[in-house]
Amino acid sequence: MKRARDLQRLVVFGANTDVGKTVIATGLVRAALRIFNEAAYCKPLQTGTGRGDSDINTILSYCTPDERDKLAYTELYSWPDPVSPHVAAANDPDAPSDEAVCKKIVDFFRSSEMNVGFIETAGGGMFP
Repeated sequence: MKRARDLQRLVVFGANTDVGKTVIATGLVRAALRIFNEAAYCKPLQTGTGRGDSDINTILSYCTPDERDKLAYTELYSWPDPVSPHVAAANDPDAPSDEAVCKKIVDFFRSSEMNVGFIETAGGGMFP
């Protein structure tokens, strides 16, 4: 099996919403699954879940059942309204600190033990 020793984590960043981050992340995840036979995907902040938005569900919908078995994935924090995470978090008394989000990202990748992983940001330069 090929290993991604030099490639540990990639961040999929787009400066706004609906600019193709999930499309790119889906392609990268599926390529990693085919090349390395494993991958990890993390969506730290997800909004719009009240209307059914979920980038993880989008990625999973393009993966075969066998690929899904080889993919570790998580959505760390989510809010129902389709707004910027900073707006959603401002109205949430349990909103995590930046440090808490970063710690959960690190913990997820450590526990997944996958050689290659992807973090999809929520859009904008200030969001994980």
